[in-house]
Amino acid sequence: MKKLLQLLIILNSLYIVSQDLNTDLLIHYTFNGDLNDSSGNGFNGTNFGATYTDDRHGNENSAIYFDGVNDFISMPNLAQLKPNLPVSFSFWIKYDDYSSLNSDLFNTSFEEDKSSGVFFTLQSSTNNYSLAYGDGGNNYIASTRRTYNSNRAAEINEWTHLVLVVNSALDMKIYVNCVDYGGTTSGSGGNLFYSTTAGNLGRHDRSISALANYFKGSLDDFKYWGRALSSQEVSNELCTLLSIRDIKVSNEEPKIYPNPTSNILNIKEGTQKIEKICVFDAFGRQVSISNYQMSIDMSSLSNGVYFVKTYFNIGFYTKKIILIK
Repeated sequence: MKKLLQLLIILNSLYIVSQDLNTDLLIHYTFNGDLNDSSGNGFNGTNFGATYTDDRHGNENSAIYFDGVNDFISMPNLAQLKPNLPVSFSFWIKYDDYSSLNSDLFNTSFEEDKSSGVFFTLQSSTNNYSLAYGDGGNNYIASTRRTYNSNRAAEINEWTHLVLVVNSALDMKIYVNCVDYGGTTSGSGGNLFYSTTAGNLGRHDRSISALANYFKGSLDDFKYWGRALSSQEVSNELCTLLSIRDIKVSNEEPKIYPNPTSNILNIKEGTQKIEKICVFDAFGRQVSISNYQMSIDMSSLSNGVYFVKTYFNIGFYTKKIILIK
């Protein structure tokens, strides 16, 4: 009876921490044959040459393609789309190559020779995902920006889901297929500054003396929030809604048992080779990460609901585990 009561409390707590992903959602472009904003705000985009292409499921005209030459999409030039921090973004992306001229995906405003807006690209020396914002100072240099470089490099010709969260100068995150690989911060810029120009997808124009950089690759399901997504939203809710291939075929999925458990959790591979195992608590905090092993010792964790994600080269499998000692 006592353990049953604990279980009910745990499940109720999980429900309470769930949030509505539509809260403070500013823009949602699905790219299903148009640039209409599905958030309900009516912030439709304007297309300058980008074409529609197949999405990650092979559906025609359900994603947008940028040719890396002169294609881009302009967001409305409105104050609502230039919020103070924190902000968050979520999207699917497929890079054609690692060229530094073709890796700038978006900015929320820009001004030539003046560091401004939130912008996303790849770190040129590592090809790691890079998130930054400018403070309005002259030129895009370390003293006028704040940058976060993920420890994870981009994949070429492969659809990848990214969630970007900018809380503050020293608190940014990049989730790659729902996993936070950590990263490093740099720069010494001040507060986020917006110019008088509109934000763009597919283009970033940094210098009057040089041509703009244009993204080369595909983009789908772009979302922009005027708040910080919590790790719980990313790990437990948003990633549950994603179509990163979540293994559901009985001979492919691993066996994770017992459930509920009081200590040791056993894991047995199915037909798919496990590359990595992550354990998240009910708030989306990653409490364990490891390569494949036959068992996980959960004795150091508190009673509660946990999510065990086993990652494969074709996707992941998620199982909710209840720990009651």
